[in-house]
This record gives sequence, structure tokens and C-alpha cells, in this order.
Amino acid sequence: MKIAKALKLKNRLAGELNRIKGLIERENSRLEKSFDSEKMENLSKSFYETKANLIQLKAKIQMKTAPIAEKLIAMAEAKDEMKFFQSLPTTDGEVEKSHYSGESKILVYKAHYTQNDVDNKVIEIQAQIDALQDEIDEYNASTSILDRQGADPDYNYKLQCQIAQDYVVDGCSSDWKIQKDYFRD
Repeated sequence: MKIAKALKLKNRLAGELNRIKGLIERENSRLEKSFDSEKMENLSKSFYETKANLIQLKAKIQMKTAPIAEKLIAMAEAKDEMKFFQSLPTTDGEVEKSHYSGESKILVYKAHYTQNDVDNKVIEIQAQIDALQDEIDEYNASTSILDRQGADPDYNYKLQCQIAQDYVVDGCSSDWKIQKDYFRD
């Protein structure tokens, strides 16, 4: 499975985990006559299995993206820098300020970064982000999270079932092997 596909699976697993959490929150405390202990046990089991699968997948992704960690960090920092510049006050020149008393004053502001400077900086930073994203996407599309040497052909059985949407609390449906081609590199 390529990193790009693993990232999609990670998002699906995170969504599934949130869905299960919502069900547990909703069903946890019910009137005794409508409380379903077996349902809660199944939800709890599903919660912990999905959480374990998510942790395992995140760890695999983390290990396989180590070679591009600097690019990932640079992109995060560029996004933060862009937000910073977009939030800067850029008032420059004379501004009339009115007070509650009805008086108004002319105030003169000086900005180091004018709105034009900020706009140009944001365009420059966005170009850096786009270039980094392209490099990251290329790496993610061409790098497998599987270690080909000694890889188990049934690797992450439950994760494969999860992405094929055949996952059930007690394991996968027997036809999961039909979906196996989806996971070949």
C-alpha cells in the first residue's frame, strides 16, 4: 500500500473511531429496560480494535515518511508563516478615528509591511507550499508502507478489511481476498 493510500485509510479509520465514540457516548447510559450490554461490549471492542489499527497505521506512515520529514515540517512552518502575515495589521498613512464624544482625530500610522507587501509575501509563501506539496505527493504516491523483504502477504488483515468496508466487530468477511488487488503496489 502506497503512503498516499495509507493516508486516506488513516483518515477513514479516524472517522470510524469518531463514529464509534459518538455511538458509545449516545448508548453509554440508558434506561435499564433499553440498555443493551452486548451492544456496548461490541462497541467497546470495535473502539479498541479500530484505535489499535489507527495507531499501527500512523506508526507505519511516520516511519516511512521520515525521509521527507524536513519537507513536512517546512510545509507546516510555511503555512504558519502565511497565517502570520495574513493576520498582520497593515494600516499605513492617515486614518480618521471617531470617538464616542463625537470628536474625531487624524492619526498617522506607519506599517513596515504594507498590504501590498503582505499580499506579495502570501503569494511567495503559497508557491513554496505548492512546490513542497508536489514533492510530498510524489513521494507518497511512489513509496510503500510495506517492507517488501519478508512482508506478510496478509499484512494488516483488519486494515485491508477496513478500507474495503468489510470490517465487522468479529473480523472480516470471508470475501476480503477479492479486495486484495487494491492493496498491491
